[in-house]
Amino acid sequence: MVKRSKATYRKEILKKYQLEKSGDLSPYLYEPTPGSIKEVCELLINERRSNSDIIILKNFFKPKNVDDIHSSIAKIDIDKFRPIVTFLREGRTNPRLPTLELASWLVDFEPRPFSNYIKTNVEIEIGKKIITGEGENQKGDNKNGWKMIIGFSVLFLAGVLFYNLPKTTECMVWTKSHYKKVACEKKVGLEVEPLDPVKLENFRKIEVNMATPFFDEVTHRPLIWYNKTKEGEIEFFSAPGLHPITKKTLDEITPYIIEKYVPEHIYKADSFVN
Repeated sequence: MVKRSKATYRKEILKKYQLEKSGDLSPYLYEPTPGSIKEVCELLINERRSNSDIIILKNFFKPKNVDDIHSSIAKIDIDKFRPIVTFLREGRTNPRLPTLELASWLVDFEPRPFSNYIKTNVEIEIGKKIITGEGENQKGDNKNGWKMIIGFSVLFLAGVLFYNLPKTTECMVWTKSHYKKVACEKKVGLEVEPLDPVKLENFRKIEVNMATPFFDEVTHRPLIWYNKTKEGEIEFFSAPGLHPITKKTLDEITPYIIEKYVPEHIYKADSFVN
């Protein structure tokens, strides 16, 4: 049981991220990259603009005034988002407070910012509130003791029930150009991963040419991501995330990569007419 601090703030934000990354913003947060964090900031700026949120955004993006936050996001170097990506992906880093508070805004953690979080100085056990409200009158030690005993008993029974629930048997493996669903215990000679329905459905290694739509016509956001191999070859993918073999973060497509590496046509034997 510890008092609220920057350390507990970090842990509770990460716990909220685990809930949010598979929700409506999963295309941006499930396997975040600096580019996807910038995109989701541009998406959320019109939705989350409370007085507390404005403080968080001003501290991170440093606009000249509130009306300039939009342009500050558009102009920012995406490398500034790398500490947030590392924090969300690995959870072991200790980013600066403005970075941590932007993460709290992205995952809609409450209370935020940090000054509001520690204002009541509530004693907590990470992930579970034990005492609410500083200075609250705690009457009846015996009564509270029985409440704790009953609470632990309920948690114990819930744990037993959860342990005996049927466990998932579905996993997936990478097969050259896409993920394939397999039984988790199946020995296929490939790296077996927990089943991710979003990745299973949308993540593909693809071939491209100059006719491929690389950017959304309306938002101009990238539709293709790439990886450069040690041999200097370029691999193209249909969604952001980690390379299925090397686990390296894929990069967003750029006009430079298109100009240098994308062929005008894809030549295949079955594309010719006798």
